[in-house]
Amino acid sequence: MSAKLFKVGVVLSPRPWSGRLHAFIADHVRDVELIVVRDQRAAIEAATHLLLVDDSTPWLNPSFVNEAERRGIRLVGVYDRDDGGAGRARLAALGLTHLIEEGMPPDDIVFLLDRVRPVGGHDVATQHSADEFIDVRATRGAMIAVGGPSGSGARELAIGLAAEWAANGWSTLLVDVNETTPGVSRRLGLGIYPHLLTAIDRVRADGMPGIAGALADRVPAVSFDVIVGLPTPRDWDRLVGNDVETLLDACRDGWERVVVTTSPLIEDLQRWGDRFGVSRRVLSIADVTVGCCEPSPRGVLRFLDWIAEASVLRPTVMTVMNKTPKSKRIVAEVTRQLADVAGVLIDDVVEVPFDRAVTAAEWDGVVVKRGGFRKAIAALTADLDRALCSVEVPL
Repeated sequence: MSAKLFKVGVVLSPRPWSGRLHAFIADHVRDVELIVVRDQRAAIEAATHLLLVDDSTPWLNPSFVNEAERRGIRLVGVYDRDDGGAGRARLAALGLTHLIEEGMPPDDIVFLLDRVRPVGGHDVATQHSADEFIDVRATRGAMIAVGGPSGSGARELAIGLAAEWAANGWSTLLVDVNETTPGVSRRLGLGIYPHLLTAIDRVRADGMPGIAGALADRVPAVSFDVIVGLPTPRDWDRLVGNDVETLLDACRDGWERVVVTTSPLIEDLQRWGDRFGVSRRVLSIADVTVGCCEPSPRGVLRFLDWIAEASVLRPTVMTVMNKTPKSKRIVAEVTRQLADVAGVLIDDVVEVPFDRAVTAAEWDGVVVKRGGFRKAIAALTADLDRALCSVEVPL
């Protein structure tokens, strides 16, 4: 955090989050002045930049929320995720747009609070939006969905595409919408907060400029922006297809290329809660869909199952045979099997070779720098750019 003093108010709460946060800031954060408030009057007179309240605060009511807004005090709600959603619903009904789980570690809470630190009378998110979104093309950005069965390397392919477009000067955003095995944050060594649900909340409150407050902290090895996925797959039921579509639609206004990872499973389970409904929605609205296949008997069978489901959502899928070996016989056999079984669903197969540099990059938590994988990705992005030229990007 910056050296400028940041005044944060915390309600006197019987819940443990208040004491944990107070102790952490006192021991580890030097540019935050923490003020404990007991009632409405103290909360207003403290004139803090931010005020953390929870759903058990007895004097938290619409009139106080309006008064805090009038005085420029940003309210941040703290809720218990184990109460069935009642606390979160109450805070949202009062108009609080910034909500934090009670069980979140104090360092992550401080990180999120710093994202909404006022700068010159404006939110950090607003300041970021002025810097990052000022150069927007007349046409909206394109969305590329990347999917494939487990073990195919679809996540690595999506990261490679985002890195290549960013290296070529495109403003690029990678969004992890995989509701089954979200892993972009672990792959790139990023924090799990803020995440996809944060981005949805920010878009709902502030529109496209709010996305800046939900981006992962950029590290030197990553040249593109990232919205990390769910902190745990158990949160899949908190994702709603319409909300994700609204988020991705807003992302088109801020980035020229939006690369989206999807679940390895996309079976239609609408009768049972639509477990993979978000990934299915993403595949159906993307401008271009890339399917990733592992060149092995198991990989072919899995990919054929995947593309059978994907073809219902997207008639045309660009098939990528990932981690191809040097053996021409194996490559030819996989291509033949795909064409014989899938028929018209397989228009062409793009080969991406096996590269030890990918494994090294995974260990180091960085993008692949150079080698056969990166060269193949460069050719693939060129193919995708040509495909996107024939797609009418919505205005």
